[in-house]
Amino acid sequence: MDSETDVAPVVFNPLDPRLVEDPYPIYREVREADPVHFEEMFGWWFVMSHPEAVTTLREPGGDLRFVEFQHARMGRDVTDEPYCRGLRDFALMKGGEEHKRVRRSFNKLFTPARVNGMRDQMLATAHDLLDRFPDQGTTDLMDAFAMPLPLSIISRMLDVSAEDEHNIDGLLRHFKLAIQFLPMTDEQLAQANASIGGLTEYFADMIVERRQNMGDDLLSMLIEEADAGDLTEDELIANAWGLYGGGHETTANTMCTAILTLLQHPDQLQQLRNDLSLVPQTVDEVLRYCGPTQATHRIFDHEMQLGGRTIPADTPIVVYLAAANHDESWCPHADRFDITRTEPKNHLTFSEGPHKCVGRHLAQATLEVALEALVGRLEGLRLAGEVDWDRENLPFRAPTGLMIGWDRVLERSA
Repeated sequence: MDSETDVAPVVFNPLDPRLVEDPYPIYREVREADPVHFEEMFGWWFVMSHPEAVTTLREPGGDLRFVEFQHARMGRDVTDEPYCRGLRDFALMKGGEEHKRVRRSFNKLFTPARVNGMRDQMLATAHDLLDRFPDQGTTDLMDAFAMPLPLSIISRMLDVSAEDEHNIDGLLRHFKLAIQFLPMTDEQLAQANASIGGLTEYFADMIVERRQNMGDDLLSMLIEEADAGDLTEDELIANAWGLYGGGHETTANTMCTAILTLLQHPDQLQQLRNDLSLVPQTVDEVLRYCGPTQATHRIFDHEMQLGGRTIPADTPIVVYLAAANHDESWCPHADRFDITRTEPKNHLTFSEGPHKCVGRHLAQATLEVALEALVGRLEGLRLAGEVDWDRENLPFRAPTGLMIGWDRVLERSA
């Protein structure tokens, strides 16, 4: 190690349990003392500041190198594990020209125009879910609304039946274990293998059936890409289930965190209730202030100069998106939740550069219709229980559920 990494003014432990409930004071401490920070215990660099985060994410030659990262995380024996085989063909996990090729197929699916054309249907689905709420009561928002809404939307987009939706949802239960930073236990490895192996088999069978009855749904469009030679069959299968399962849980988590944050800031909630035209800005602020994905990583094929530090090639660089989003050098009063904030616009919750989230337009629209329906119709909205945070899914931050209460469900507007 060179002299630049010999002395660290702070210690950052990504496994610190305090990062689950309130990570931002810790992020601030590290960002102010050592924004490009090396931790010898992990052999990783941690980027906490916004300018350096953007530079890292936009720099050519940086990829997730999924298999290599799994070697560092779990050992070289995992290469042939079902979870590793199943994920390495997923678009997000590919690098270089292969990533560009697979990404092109995805870019055709999630255009802003396609998403905007679905908004009325998405809003109707949100209202249908609220119509099932009793006029007064309590419920777990995650189970009753936040998870069913994005799941219903992506099911409709891929023309997935209610029976298939139920079966796939069960297989997705342990999916996140495969994409965490932490090593898995033997039990977790078995669960990840069962999840991704099961998803691979299920979607392979679904694709065989869909080829006999093609439509204008997204799965049929992906099949057309494969049949035209733009995707291999393994890539088709991996990206079909990845498309279905890759985003709805983080969207559901963000819905719950959004409502929790608004309830913790009643002045902001009242302002939004008085003016629902603030919904898009509110979603942007929620994503910046408390987005679910805390971090992502890159491994470069060349040496990097970053924040005055020299980072060798082939070294994991973990970019803390949530820390960068709270960097006051980029966003004044960044620790203040303000739904009227209009600048800056380029938060990093969807990442940046070649690997920026391809489903971001769909996620944004889903969150907007969710807030419009929930805030517009649930009178007397309040917390109805303690908030318990998920402590097993680093680098994601989300409540395991959110008990809410309300006094009245208003009629949906015409």
